[in-house]
Amino acid sequence: MKKNSKTDQTIVGHLTEVRKRLIISILAFVITVIIVFQFTEPIVQDMISKSNGMNFVYIEPTELFITFIEISLISGLIVILPFLLFQLWLFIKPGLKKNEKTGLAIALTAGLFLFALGSLFAYFIVVPMTTMFFMGFRFSNIPPMISFRSYFTYILSIVISFGIAFEFPILIIILTSIGIMKSSFLARQRKYILLIVLVIAAIIT
Repeated sequence: MKKNSKTDQTIVGHLTEVRKRLIISILAFVITVIIVFQFTEPIVQDMISKSNGMNFVYIEPTELFITFIEISLISGLIVILPFLLFQLWLFIKPGLKKNEKTGLAIALTAGLFLFALGSLFAYFIVVPMTTMFFMGFRFSNIPPMISFRSYFTYILSIVISFGIAFEFPILIIILTSIGIMKSSFLARQRKYILLIVLVIAAIIT
């Protein structure tokens, strides 16, 4: 009975901690989104500047408003993401050993940095390059009529794709550290792995 009582207390403690972290994270996210919404117009203007002269329309009465809300939510999430990861770290930290804490802290920090690096590379370099290419691909009998929401979705897909692609080094490190993939195998097959990476990069681009 005492054992069950201690187990129950542990479960209740974990649930209480989860609830606390969730409430803090949700409140911080909502406040951040409200603040970011005030700056949505400059964000949209910057996105338009990457379009190489595209003229945008919206085809539904609510489309522009909903797109602005989506931009606020995603921008708010980007701004608050380090804080959310820190809350996750505070929750799982007590149950980790010293070496696990160090490894996870490095993985989270490196993963966040690489995702941000990939996203910035996509937004500032890849998006202008690809829009320039697509704007040059025209047919005289088919005039472009691009909705701003579709353009936003296009940017978002590229940014997320490159952010995830830049996470591959962390994935490889994790797979080798837990024994699923061997470093000797990577060394032997590096030519083929490099070819696969180049093909994936070409497809994403």
